[in-house]
Amino acid sequence: MVLDAELDLQIEVTVKEGDSSSERGALLEALAKRILIALQYEHVSTEVRITGCELDVVAQDKQTGVRALVECKAYRDKTISADVLRKLVGTITFHDDYQSAWLISTAKLGKEAAGLVSKFREKNLDSRVQLRVYGPSELIDLLVTTRQIVSPSLLSLPRSAFAVSTRTLLVTDVGEFWAVSAIGPSSGLADTVLVFNAKDGTAVTNQALIQQLSARDSNLRSLQWIAGAEELVAVSELADASLRNELDNIAPVPVADDWSDYRPARPEDFVGRDDLLRDIVRFFDDVRVRGTPTRLLAIKAPSGWGKSSFLVKLKAVCAQGRNRERIFLYSVDCRTASSPRYPELALKRCLEEATGSGFLSLASSPFRIGSAGQPFDDDSVREALRTLEQQRKVIVLFFDQFEEITTKQELADLFRQIKMLCAAVESAGENIVLGFSWKTDGSIPTDHPAYHVWHSFADRRREFELPLFSKADISQLLGGLSRQLKTPIENGLRRLLAEHCQGYPWLLKKLCVHVFRVLQTKPAMQQELLARALDVEALFRKDLSDLDRGQTACLERIAHDSPADHFRIADQFGDVVVDSLLHRRLVVRNAGKLVLYWDIFRDFVLFKQVPAIPARYVPVSAPKTAKLVMEAIRVTNAIPSLSRKLGLEKGTLDNVARDLVMMGVCSYDRRNGRIKLVSASEKDTLAAGFRFFASHAFLRSAVDRFGKGFKGVPVSSLKSVWISAFAPGEYADKTLDAISRRMVLWFRSFGLLVLDGADTVAHRSEQRPPSDLALLAAEGRTKSGQRLFLGEAPPARVLEIIDRLRKPNYVPAASERNALYVLAGLRLIESAKLPKLLELPTKGREVIWLASKVATQSTTKLVLELIRSNPEVSGFEVGQEIARTLRDGISEGSMRRYGSGVLVWVHWLYEVLNDSSARLSGSADPRVQLES
Repeated sequence: MVLDAELDLQIEVTVKEGDSSSERGALLEALAKRILIALQYEHVSTEVRITGCELDVVAQDKQTGVRALVECKAYRDKTISADVLRKLVGTITFHDDYQSAWLISTAKLGKEAAGLVSKFREKNLDSRVQLRVYGPSELIDLLVTTRQIVSPSLLSLPRSAFAVSTRTLLVTDVGEFWAVSAIGPSSGLADTVLVFNAKDGTAVTNQALIQQLSARDSNLRSLQWIAGAEELVAVSELADASLRNELDNIAPVPVADDWSDYRPARPEDFVGRDDLLRDIVRFFDDVRVRGTPTRLLAIKAPSGWGKSSFLVKLKAVCAQGRNRERIFLYSVDCRTASSPRYPELALKRCLEEATGSGFLSLASSPFRIGSAGQPFDDDSVREALRTLEQQRKVIVLFFDQFEEITTKQELADLFRQIKMLCAAVESAGENIVLGFSWKTDGSIPTDHPAYHVWHSFADRRREFELPLFSKADISQLLGGLSRQLKTPIENGLRRLLAEHCQGYPWLLKKLCVHVFRVLQTKPAMQQELLARALDVEALFRKDLSDLDRGQTACLERIAHDSPADHFRIADQFGDVVVDSLLHRRLVVRNAGKLVLYWDIFRDFVLFKQVPAIPARYVPVSAPKTAKLVMEAIRVTNAIPSLSRKLGLEKGTLDNVARDLVMMGVCSYDRRNGRIKLVSASEKDTLAAGFRFFASHAFLRSAVDRFGKGFKGVPVSSLKSVWISAFAPGEYADKTLDAISRRMVLWFRSFGLLVLDGADTVAHRSEQRPPSDLALLAAEGRTKSGQRLFLGEAPPARVLEIIDRLRKPNYVPAASERNALYVLAGLRLIESAKLPKLLELPTKGREVIWLASKVATQSTTKLVLELIRSNPEVSGFEVGQEIARTLRDGISEGSMRRYGSGVLVWVHWLYEVLNDSSARLSGSADPRVQLES
């Protein structure tokens, strides 16, 4: 029997697996040629080349002599666009040899194209004959009229067949056939296909031919093809029961039971992404009022960035306030997919949920869906679409964990079904939206069906990318941790968690859950956690540490098979083992499938490695200060002692210690005020710091932007790239500029960036870590790779050190470091690490000798120029000019320090020269002598 009074007619040109699109086009062209001949056309030719284009078919009317050109479109996954018609009409406009243009298409017209045809048919007779359009219905009518096929209404269907209203004409290399699908009464989904010879309407019973047709690329490929009515009842009952079972296993995205659950966060626990939520709801509103033709969207982010949690929150937002009456969102967990029919099963369940929730009120029987490629052909679904349009509502079906299907070979054909469903939804242009969450850090081979499906719709979907957590998002989540613990998180622990997570949602969640579980039982351990809560690999190892051999084997099998069948795993390892893993929340169950709580944890179980996390932490200290601390803590690691030795405030040392901890260089016992190197080897210590900066997100972004080994890149360009990495409004422009300047210094200190011009830098892609601290270029400001004289210590102190350097076995104290920097800037010693005079002054002439060296320095000359124009110039003004000359950016405090230091030395020079002049002749102005 037939469900509708009117039949929905479709045409599919089907080819064998592996055939190209040209074979498909050739079949349609051959059909068009037969039609033209039946309509009394002659001189029918295919693939004719004329100036500017190639025509599919050309022919001439025997009666009138009118020459026609025919364009054949064997589309299946899209509608005919208006551009196709414009091009066709344009061809006959420029070629007087042809008076009529035909379009023969297996696809329906898009809305714009249909409007264009309607306008064309309103023109005068001479204009109307220029264009003839034959879509599926018109083409089938033409074939029936010319007696090439029988009418589909004459097909004799078995009484037991609950047939859909769609009749599909299959055009193949072995003939034309009518295909009619039948719906299972229990599942409401098409499960079987009956085939009839299109020429005479007889049922096809040849099993070999049925098998051949079912293997071809069609919308009905996933159904059971029946060779005769006698098979229908038995096969349909089995298929219907199977589909009903699959339908019952369609599972929504799981939601956490509580704050510390690793499953997708409850809406009330979700933080951030507010702008993105608003943008997507706005997109749904555009679909609802037909303000956009787009019906596909994607949420993209790397693994662990909270895509599933975002969907749970988005669903909650759509169910709130006025959105509740306008938008219905149903998200399914693709890890529960068990057959290629999953897309249409999910759509049916989505429609059922919309009706069951009261979002849709319909009078028709339960929803019936013919196939993924023809989901809207039944009256039950059409009524839903009409209601959505009339009431200005939209239904959104979201496929979460979509890329997880790529791991199952048996589901390879599912992507073909997804593609057909996407094409059908897009072509219909109704108030139905399909969404997908996609893991951007996954790797899919180019020959995998998923790769082609995903990229084939790239320009026809809206894409929304989840960002990293902002500072506000991190603060909000840490506030939630405090509320769950019912006690404030100490500032030190809060700051450490915020900095170490680097904005990665999964990392912050893992650290917070660890802190939560520890402090639940031992609230006084906040200080101890400062030193132990940061090793994510150790936390993953802890998840596994107390498992016995059976539990470990079970966990590994679930990770390998993910998503694993619950009953199969329980049968192999026992219910007790599986339940223990579920109780520990290492394993999550959803609709009969078992998965590990995160795919990041799954990778750790399988490969014993955590994700490579590009460093995003920005040190607050300068390389010079950090180097001083690293040198000093080999002698003493107590903060008070370091403060006295280095002349640094305890707050400054606290900042440096935190920086070094984040770089993996030091450990810091803040409670007891002690800092120590992680490695006893200086080489290993520097290697850890080098790895931190070599893998830093800032350097990676610069390499991505300018290429590996880039040269001549302005420092300002680097800054603009880095500043874009921060959320808008997260920092003031002045702060962002200071951060960028500081990062340039750090990259240069490890040799990853070098100055190759006055204000440009180059990338050293093959740079190796420095082998000792002497080679860490962090001793102060340099230009063109050489240290500048910046007057870090006063003249008397430097002269005192020169005297000490004359003595054998001199060992510098930490307090003498600044004086050694002065000598290094004057090129009188190799470095502060190797304090050996490169030349010895004459005994008693040290002052004159030192003054002669200082007088030749570029910074000294700079100060003299400033004094010439302004004798009262301040140290800060000198520092500002030094900063402009360096073009490397220094802080305001450094400007004052360096400017005042060099100014002190210039005044000292005046005094030295004044004393010398007075002793010699008393006639010369010392300033003139100095400047000359």
